[in-house]
Amino acid sequence: MCFNAGEDTRAPYGLKVRSPNGALVLERLLRELPTGMPQSEAPVEFTIMARGRYSVEIRELSGKAWGQATIRID
Repeated sequence: MCFNAGEDTRAPYGLKVRSPNGALVLERLLRELPTGMPQSEAPVEFTIMARGRYSVEIRELSGKAWGQATIRID
């Protein structure tokens, strides 16, 4: 999954992942978004605890930009 922040956003970003039952699986502050380019931050990884829909939210901490996605694990 890739979030494109656009050119008018600034780090840091807050990332949260919630499990199907609503429990917080991951909460992390990102100083840079992982882009896959050389010298980029490493991809964010988390452990799947159960089947279902995981909610992923990313938010610009000093602005108004945010994004949300759902990952379905069967």
